[in-house]
Amino acid sequence: MQRVTVNDATRQRLAETTSLAEICDSDGNIIGIFCPKGIPHDVLEADDVSVEELVEQGKLRTGRRLADVIAELEQKS
Repeated sequence: MQRVTVNDATRQRLAETTSLAEICDSDGNIIGIFCPKGIPHDVLEADDVSVEELVEQGKLRTGRRLADVIAELEQKS
């Protein structure tokens, strides 16, 4: 994997990202996808998935609330 260094303004915008994000040039052309920490990187390894599908996958919220998990575990004990 290559490393790209960004300026502080770009770093701040990317830090606010909570899902996969398209990175575009000033003309609106997609130049890549940003995957923030916490998003599984394996979603980026599928060659047959379009950029649009990756972005949509990044918007999905999966899992359960921690309070629900704890309540279920308490019921089982």
